[in-house]
Amino acid sequence: MPVQYTLSFPEPQSHYVSVQMKISSADHEQLHLFMPVWTPGSYMVREFSRHIDMFKAINQEGKSLSWSKTSKNQWQIQTGGADTVVISYRVYANELTVRTSLVNDEHAMLNGASVMMGVEELLNQAHQVHVQPYAGWKSISTSLSAMDNPWVRKASNYDEIVDSPIELGNQQVIDFNVGDVPHQLVMIGSSNADTNILVNDLKKIIETEVSMFGKEHPCDRYVFFLSNTESARGGLEHSFSSYNMVPRWHYGQRDQYLQIVSLLAHEYFHLWNIKRIRPVELGPFDYHQENYTRQLWLIEGITSYYDDY
Repeated sequence: MPVQYTLSFPEPQSHYVSVQMKISSADHEQLHLFMPVWTPGSYMVREFSRHIDMFKAINQEGKSLSWSKTSKNQWQIQTGGADTVVISYRVYANELTVRTSLVNDEHAMLNGASVMMGVEELLNQAHQVHVQPYAGWKSISTSLSAMDNPWVRKASNYDEIVDSPIELGNQQVIDFNVGDVPHQLVMIGSSNADTNILVNDLKKIIETEVSMFGKEHPCDRYVFFLSNTESARGGLEHSFSSYNMVPRWHYGQRDQYLQIVSLLAHEYFHLWNIKRIRPVELGPFDYHQENYTRQLWLIEGITSYYDDY
């Protein structure tokens, strides 16, 4: 693969993820790397580069390469004619939201924009992610396509990397189909949920929303991430998944339960309204600066109407 990431967690209790990138550089005298300043679906600058340290660049023989930081979120590498450039750095991840990343000794929730750098020269090339899980972590959940090894995933370009959260740990995974499309419900953390009821309700929501938009599903797979927290709530849409957070004990009362399924319906509705039907300002993405639009009334307002409906 032109760009290959290896993610490891030698000391997850310190909230760091170690990242190594192997980049095919034979045709480039320079490479320009960057960290997104925001993540699609969340319309605020986050400055993810502030969490990076221990940045290094070497060639395939292990010789150090000259590099410089050219802006708050960009690095320029002199390849020196190397066929492969190896970049390594650490990312501090200790913020539990749907748009950031969290690492501890129980699990890791990784948002691509806050962990994996992009290479300007290779954004539209294939990417690959290798995960080296911490001891005791037995499961990986993501919408990224699996290779022969489930801990190795692939993406067609950098946009897909940024748009595909990864959950690592011992989460509960429930597989179900709607039509010909496989779905997963990934339950993270303890809760009082009855997953049989929840899955049956999700099937009704999915069937209804698909029929609204013309009976053909835009995905060949989909993942509902559902992180059960003490009080945090929220959701973020992706092209083949959504990451959602809800209070863990809110499944038992009808009004609170309906808030949960409305959230899941909302993020699923975004498969069409924003991920495939979108304002021109929101794609192709400019990861370096704010992306302004006056269309949130449409992409969020209409979606909020239909999530309850």
